[in-house]
Amino acid sequence: MLPEENNPTPLAWHDNWKNPSPAQKLFMGTPFIGLDWRAFRAFKKKLKQRDKSINNLWTEDQELCSIRDDVSTMSAKVFGWPNTLFHPDDPCAILFWSPRADLRIVEMFQWLEDKYDVSFNCILDRLDEMSFFQLIEWIQVAIHDNEAQKNFT
Repeated sequence: MLPEENNPTPLAWHDNWKNPSPAQKLFMGTPFIGLDWRAFRAFKKKLKQRDKSINNLWTEDQELCSIRDDVSTMSAKVFGWPNTLFHPDDPCAILFWSPRADLRIVEMFQWLEDKYDVSFNCILDRLDEMSFFQLIEWIQVAIHDNEAQKNFT
């Protein structure tokens, strides 16, 4: 049994990925050999090693788990993750990232706004510091705030 199976750890940027060398910066964005692509492959490999037992790290709140399942399914689809087995402490900065310099994050947030009828403008600048659990919890609170406002008016 792999250590990851016994004690799943959150995804994390490797120190080399945080401070790339000049050569690594030069090849950034180069398919298959660039540092960003290697990081993406490493994250995919770690996700593939996880099993459904990672869901035991989550709360038993059914509503929260339903939001988690929906968001992780869409994130896997949009960003190309091999599965939806996200650790509560996985950084959103990784889960909502792709080595392609495209508009996938916009697609993801548009889907979230349409699905949950919440605006993400207030958290966009904090997303890089949020864990996946914090995001899911924020969505849950925002949904309830919206419902309360609709009932009030």
